[in-house]
Amino acid sequence: MDKIASDVPYLQTLRENIPELVIPSMPERVFMNTESMFKYKFNKDRITFTIPLPLGGKTSEDLKIPPTMATPDLTMPQIGLMLPSKQFSLPTFSIPSSYDLSLPLLGMVEVSAKVSTNFYDIEAVFSGGNNTVNKSSYTTGYKVVANSPLELLAFTVEGTAQTAGISEDTAKFNIISSLKHKLLDANFSLMETAQITDALKTTGKYKIEAFSPLGMQMSMMYTTQALVSSEITGDGSLDGSLKVGSMSASITATQTFILKPKTREAKAESTFRVRCPILQIVNKMKAAAAKGELSFESNTDIVNDPVHHTTKFNIELKEVQFTIKSDSVTIANKRKLQNQVDFTATMKEVTLRIESQADEDTNQGFFQFAGLLNTQGLELNTEATISFAANHASNKGTLSFTKDGLMTSCTTTAQASSLNFENIFHGGITTTGATMSVSTKGTVHENSAEFKVEGRLASSEVYLKSMYEGDIFNVNTRNRINFKLNEDGLNLSNNLIASHQEMKIENTDSLILTLKSLVISSKSDNFLNENNFYKHNIAVDVHDFTASLNVKNELKVIGVNFNNDAQMMAEPYRLEVTGNLKGAFGEEELRHTFEITYVDQTATAKCSTNGKLLGTQMTQNSAFEIVGFSTKFNNEVRFIAPSLRLESNILTKAEPFSMNVVSSFNSDGALNLYGKHSGQVKSMLLIQAEPMSYSHKHECKASTSHQLNNGNSIETNFEHKITSAITPQQQNFNMNMKTTLSDHAFDHSLEIFNTPKNIGIALKGTLSTNLLNKANDNQEFAITSALQYEKNSDFISLPFIEKLPVLIREVKSSILTMKDHSIELLHGIDDKYDITSTLNTKGTELSQVIENFDVDMFLDDVRLFASYMTAVVTEIGKNLQSVRNLIESLDRRTGIITKINDNFSKIDEFLAEYEIEAMVEKIIDDAVDLMKQYELRETMQSAANYLNSLDIKPVFERIFRHINELTKQLNNKVNTKINEMIAYDFDTLAAKVKQIATDLIRVPCFGMLHGEIEIKSSEHTLKTNAELKNSTDKITANLNSQFQTPIDLLAYTFDATAHLNIPRMKELSLTETVKANHMAFSLDHHGIMSINGVFAQVSSKTTAKATTEPYTADLVNNAFLSTENGFSCTLETSYNHGVNMPVANIFSEATMTQKAAAQLESGIFTLTLGNDGKGKYTILDYSDEGSHNSNLEIVMNVESIKLIFDGYTESSLLKMKQKVDAETGGLTQIKFNVHAETETPFIKRSIAAVKGQICLKQLIFELSGSHDAELIGKVEGTITNSINFKAVPFKMIFDTKNKKNTKLMLPFKLSSKVDLQNDMTLTLSPSGQQASWTGLARFNQYKYSHYMSMTNGEKEIQISASVNGEADFNVLTLPINIPKLTIPFINKETPYVEKFSLWEDTGLKTILITPQQTFDMDAKLKYVKNNEMFNIQPVLNSVIRKIKIPIFATARISSDIYECPYLAKIPLPSIKKSIMIPVMGDLTYDFSVKTAMITMNTKAKILNQDELAAQFETQATSEFGVFNGKTSGSATINMKSGMKLFTNLIMEHKYFENNYNGLLEANTEVSKAVISNTAKVNLPDVKFMLYHEFTGNSEEGLTVSVSSPSAGLLGLQLQSKNLSHHTGRLFGANPSEDNVDILKVDIVIKNSNRLSFQTQWNKELPSQILLWLKEKVASLKDLKDTITYYITAVYNGISKKYEKLESTIDHIKDQGKVMYKRAAADLAGISSKISDNIVMILRAYQKNIQALLEAAISFMRDTQFQLSGHAEKLSGLEVYNKISVFIFDVIEEAITRVPEIFTSCAKAVIEHIREVEVTIPGSTHIITGRDMLDDFHVAFQKIQSQMITIVKGLRDVSFETIVQKLSEILKLSVEKAEELLNTIKFQDFNKLSSWISKVFSDAVNSNIPNKITEQAEKSRAIIEDYYKTVKAKAQDIFAEMTIEQLIEDIQAWIESIINRLEVLMKQFTETLKDAIKIIQFYVRVSDTEMDIDIPIPFIWDFFSRMISYPCIKTLIS
Repeated sequence: MDKIASDVPYLQTLRENIPELVIPSMPERVFMNTESMFKYKFNKDRITFTIPLPLGGKTSEDLKIPPTMATPDLTMPQIGLMLPSKQFSLPTFSIPSSYDLSLPLLGMVEVSAKVSTNFYDIEAVFSGGNNTVNKSSYTTGYKVVANSPLELLAFTVEGTAQTAGISEDTAKFNIISSLKHKLLDANFSLMETAQITDALKTTGKYKIEAFSPLGMQMSMMYTTQALVSSEITGDGSLDGSLKVGSMSASITATQTFILKPKTREAKAESTFRVRCPILQIVNKMKAAAAKGELSFESNTDIVNDPVHHTTKFNIELKEVQFTIKSDSVTIANKRKLQNQVDFTATMKEVTLRIESQADEDTNQGFFQFAGLLNTQGLELNTEATISFAANHASNKGTLSFTKDGLMTSCTTTAQASSLNFENIFHGGITTTGATMSVSTKGTVHENSAEFKVEGRLASSEVYLKSMYEGDIFNVNTRNRINFKLNEDGLNLSNNLIASHQEMKIENTDSLILTLKSLVISSKSDNFLNENNFYKHNIAVDVHDFTASLNVKNELKVIGVNFNNDAQMMAEPYRLEVTGNLKGAFGEEELRHTFEITYVDQTATAKCSTNGKLLGTQMTQNSAFEIVGFSTKFNNEVRFIAPSLRLESNILTKAEPFSMNVVSSFNSDGALNLYGKHSGQVKSMLLIQAEPMSYSHKHECKASTSHQLNNGNSIETNFEHKITSAITPQQQNFNMNMKTTLSDHAFDHSLEIFNTPKNIGIALKGTLSTNLLNKANDNQEFAITSALQYEKNSDFISLPFIEKLPVLIREVKSSILTMKDHSIELLHGIDDKYDITSTLNTKGTELSQVIENFDVDMFLDDVRLFASYMTAVVTEIGKNLQSVRNLIESLDRRTGIITKINDNFSKIDEFLAEYEIEAMVEKIIDDAVDLMKQYELRETMQSAANYLNSLDIKPVFERIFRHINELTKQLNNKVNTKINEMIAYDFDTLAAKVKQIATDLIRVPCFGMLHGEIEIKSSEHTLKTNAELKNSTDKITANLNSQFQTPIDLLAYTFDATAHLNIPRMKELSLTETVKANHMAFSLDHHGIMSINGVFAQVSSKTTAKATTEPYTADLVNNAFLSTENGFSCTLETSYNHGVNMPVANIFSEATMTQKAAAQLESGIFTLTLGNDGKGKYTILDYSDEGSHNSNLEIVMNVESIKLIFDGYTESSLLKMKQKVDAETGGLTQIKFNVHAETETPFIKRSIAAVKGQICLKQLIFELSGSHDAELIGKVEGTITNSINFKAVPFKMIFDTKNKKNTKLMLPFKLSSKVDLQNDMTLTLSPSGQQASWTGLARFNQYKYSHYMSMTNGEKEIQISASVNGEADFNVLTLPINIPKLTIPFINKETPYVEKFSLWEDTGLKTILITPQQTFDMDAKLKYVKNNEMFNIQPVLNSVIRKIKIPIFATARISSDIYECPYLAKIPLPSIKKSIMIPVMGDLTYDFSVKTAMITMNTKAKILNQDELAAQFETQATSEFGVFNGKTSGSATINMKSGMKLFTNLIMEHKYFENNYNGLLEANTEVSKAVISNTAKVNLPDVKFMLYHEFTGNSEEGLTVSVSSPSAGLLGLQLQSKNLSHHTGRLFGANPSEDNVDILKVDIVIKNSNRLSFQTQWNKELPSQILLWLKEKVASLKDLKDTITYYITAVYNGISKKYEKLESTIDHIKDQGKVMYKRAAADLAGISSKISDNIVMILRAYQKNIQALLEAAISFMRDTQFQLSGHAEKLSGLEVYNKISVFIFDVIEEAITRVPEIFTSCAKAVIEHIREVEVTIPGSTHIITGRDMLDDFHVAFQKIQSQMITIVKGLRDVSFETIVQKLSEILKLSVEKAEELLNTIKFQDFNKLSSWISKVFSDAVNSNIPNKITEQAEKSRAIIEDYYKTVKAKAQDIFAEMTIEQLIEDIQAWIESIINRLEVLMKQFTETLKDAIKIIQFYVRVSDTEMDIDIPIPFIWDFFSRMISYPCIKTLIS
């Protein structure tokens, strides 16, 4: 310190001012005194909380607690015990819904504490709380004073905090705190104010000052202010100074900020400076946020010579790019430390680079971290090096996470002096598995270590190998671990060997686990020295059904030996476990043996422990045995030690139906530790259980004594005794406990008993202590409670039991009388009717009848009877309908059904009251149980099945045989039974029945249930009593509870009584009262109910009050119900409350009154309901006041129902007025009128009205409604709706009108106008029908409207429609920019296009003409009816007579009137005798469409005047010539003299014209048809004309011809000269020549026996055609030039098109930039919000689609399907796999087999093609079919194999892979869409262009396009190879060809064809002549003719007769 003080003078000053530390002397006696005080002053103001209670509002019925509880039947027939079931009534109760807890508000609290010792006195005082007088004030203060002879430990701390002056607009908060110490005085103050006017203004001042006599002085003050209005502004300043000795420093800081919420802009600046002689610090920060951009900048400069440090830190968020940059440089002399951080994040990728470098001469340190995250994956690289003198260390690491997997590696090397270290790590995770390897080496001098780990995780195998070898400080270690898991099982082994001098460790462990065996082996030998070693050998072998375990352990530690030997052997049904454990130390030894065996259903277990250790003798023996169903257990323990003695014996024995337990435990001990301590424990347990009894006894006594060395003593005693006994007659349970601790005592007792007289439970607890009071005398605290039920000796007297003896006597008398009379009657009947002899006779006859019984006849009779019964039932059904009608009529007159229903209701009430239904259900349930017990249903079912299987005829024979025998015994049986009846003892029967009935139905009466609980303390007493008592004709219940305490909040009283009187079981009255009093509320309720005969009266009154300061309320309810003089009921409720919460600024007042009355008198039911309420409330600065009033009246009688309702609600937010009137007159008339008015802040007015009536007598239904509304706010406008409907007989009118005119306020200060209109009308009547529909829609400049009408009148039918629309496409005129694109496959890149206009550059301007598009369509259809009629009745009559339709035969032809009781008379129109159908009238149709592109008009009409004429014309005009055209046509039919049809069709177009004329005429004189058709084609490169004519008549025949000026004519002519001579010819002509016959046919019937065919043909025609072709070939000499010309023209055209495309793209590029800039300027305000919303939608869409895909996978995986042919069910994925495999196998088979099948089928054709050789004209080259097929076959095989490869690849794609790819595509699409939206949002066209290029390149480079491209490339390569082969051969062929040679070859070829054709014709003629030599009489052939004669002698006559028939003659003509 002296050395440092010489350099730093301040330290010397500090040493001089520090007081000398004087340690006071140690006093003889040390003391410590403490004092404390707690004081709390309660606040008079209170707050109340309403706490909802669990199950609040529930009753015992709601909780499903039954009203009675029954004990089960107890039957033990072995001992003759039978206890019947008994029922006990449970009282009902209800749980209140809530509890009001009232607590006082915060008061004042004061706490003080003082501690005094020899060396230190400290006193602390704290006070705080609510100090409000007039204004709210809260204060808190504290003070701590510490004094000590040692001055450095003395200090004083005090402070106060106060909130004062709180008003409506101002609040202040002050804090003052100080610390005083010998070395330091410090104080702190804080003052804050807040003022609320039009704006919020806050100010703050914070000050800290500190002074020390040691030479330190510090002060700091910070002031701030803030203003919150439309903008939030604030500033702050900090000034501080610090002085320590001669050094001083100052601190200044300023901050300003401004927030603009409306424009979403913010700006903040801060400056911080520290000045001192040795250090200068300057920091400046700026932050700004505006227009979606964020920037932050911080610059720090620190100067402390020779150290200079600068730090620059920037954060920027701009244009979807977030960047962070930091550069920190520290320079000191020649040392430099630099750290740089760059972070960039965009929507595409995230990059991070951190670089640190330190330099000092030759010592260097470098660290670099680089990371990249994009759509391709994650890549991280780290590198670090350090060089220090001769030491060097480096580390390099990489991590790559892509779609191919995760790969990482790390290499670390270090070299320092003699230390060399190297670590290499490689790891990877791919789709095939995971691999890992680690290699670590290290050497230090002669010490070395090496560690290697290698592992692999795959689907078929997992293995791990590790090796460690080391030689460190003469310690040699080697450890090898092998782990392998595959389908063969698990193999794990470990071998460890280590040695050091004489120490050695060797461990060998192995585990082999297969599906059938488990082998574990572990051997260990650890040797330290001769006195310390450990060995073990453990072997486990499990195979087949046996298991064995051998364990041997030996441990020796410092002379202590432990030996363990255990064996276990397990086989089926046998187990043996033996072992022993021994421990020895010198002469002392502990030995433990155990044995467990299980053989032949006998299990035994034994164990024993004996030994002596450290003077303590221990003995323990246990034995457990299980033999059959009996067990026995015995355990003895003895423990004797110098300070503790313990003995324990347990003996248990269990046999069937018996168990005994005897246990004892005794222990005592003594200990001398800081005094004498002793204790004793005694315990005994006895349990005995048998079938009829159970007893239990447990006693425990414990005591301790503690005599301490200081003279104090403590004694404790504990006694606990429990006894219980249970027998069928009575049960009891007693528990007593007594404890004492010196002078303190606690006693507790519990008794539960059930005797024949009573049942009860009693609980008592007493505590005597002085710990809770100030006096030394003990004070008692006690809890006493008891619940007892006294059983009643009386039983319920059931009415029928008393009359049972009389009834039995009457039954006895009746039976005896009946017996006497029966005997006399039987004798009289037998004498009168000779029954005995008759029975004998009839028995004999019956036997004969049975013997002769015919079963078939009997079955026929049964069937006949069944059919008869069916008819009877049908007839009964018909009669029942008339009975039903009669009953309904009777009910309408008398109401008898209602009365019957009332009687049934009363019967139901009676049954429910006496639970008759439950009794019946019990009987039925017992019967069902009995049926189930005896399996009655199964027995009957088996009997029925057996009967169904019987042959009925033999059965009947057997039955009748038994009947015959039965008849024979009938007389004997009758006599026997009569005698038995006479001798029966009815007195005994009566006695038995009475006794049984009395025993079964004895029900004990309810007695008295009483319970009480009392809790007492010195000042508090809680007492509750409850009693339920049954006396004669009266049941009373009382409940009283009260809590007496000086705490008023907890004190209460509660009384409830209920009296039920039933005098003489004829009257019933119930009176109940409830009273509750509390300081916060009170409740008073009185209720009376009385029932006397059919009259009942109920009344109640309830009053509730709440009297808390924040809430006061009154509730009064009166109810009255009476059935005297009809039925009447009244209910009145009034409620008012007041809420006063000034702290929360909440006030409320409300009143409500409701009155309801219902009355039924003289058949009139009247219901009135009135509600009236008003209230007002204030919450903070908002207040409102409202009222509500409504009245409802309903009057009902048999004939009418009338309802009147009116309501009115008014407040500042809502006003409503409703009125409803409705009235019905019986079932024939209903009228209603509804009117509603509504006003809200956004609806200025809304009026709705509905009115209607239904009258069945006049058959009128009317409904009208209207709704008018006016909207204000963001949506302004009016809405008008109306509807009218009326229906009367033969007429219906419907009309609706809807109109909406609104103005919408859109975001970004935009607005739009929306108009909607929809009107419909419909009128239907017999005289006419009319309908119309008008619609209009408008959105700003977009308009749409339509009008449609339909009218059907007496004279005409008219349908018209009009549709109009307008649209503005100016947005298409804005230019856009298109980035560069690369075209796949050809890799051609398109240039960048700027300012591209979709309107001008794509041709839309040429197509659409103008951006203002309009659409007008009009259509009109009109039909004028014809007055002329014609009668179809004669036709119908003839049809009816022939087919005899009965409906028309009996049809009525006069007018009828039908009547209905509730409807008016409906006259139906009369049916006339004749049915008149109007003649067709005139139909006209007009249609027109007009747009900016095209105008089209169509007119058509059909007129029926002098003749039937049809005309139509369609014309289209457009700016485009191709759309211009006209089509017209007409048709006329004249039927005056025969039929004449004229048709005409004309088409005119730029490229095509057609003119068609047709005439068809037929009458008795002439029949002819003339058709002509002219077509003209005028295409740019093709022009021709075509003529077609068709003429035919009965004189000149039929002629058809087709001709063209350029091609000539071809025609066919057929003529019939007479009936037996017909001719025909086929002719043609060149354009410059006359007609030439090609073929002529002449058919003649000569005489009557020969039909002659004569044919002639032009044999020169083929030669002429070929010669014409030869002349045309000569013009081919210009073919080469023509082909060259066309090729050149096509190439030039493509070049021009491409150049034009490039220029167009350049233009598009230019226009695109301009357009994008315009669009960006227009969308700048809304793009951010729209893009954010679209991103949210896309993410939600991706989430939903992803959930859908996952659900599809789950459904396909979890759903099981049953397929035919499969026994087991298959999941959806398995079905998909099977179907896909099947389909792709079929496809592969088809690809393979179809060509083979085709080849096999066309084998002959293919072989023929192979043999063909062709010489190419114009050359000498020969082409063979074999070469062509071989080349094609090679190419086809390549394509076929490629297709098979593709199919196999598709087959291997799983369903999960497809769904995964879809999910990836969806995710990628959403990501790219987000990137696009962010790019658009920040208005950067270059980024948009790069985004499009990136997306396109990603799509092109993705797997799917790559695979498609790969397959397409393979196919293209195959086709290209084949094309090149063909092209090469073609080039070789055409290289030798010349045009001149080609022409000469073709002409020579034509000449050869002509010559060959002439030879062929001659050969054909000669061959034909040779073939017909045998029939040359009938066939004659020449070069140009052939004649055929067919003999038909019989045809002529037949033909002559046929043609002479008039009909045939006309048909032929």
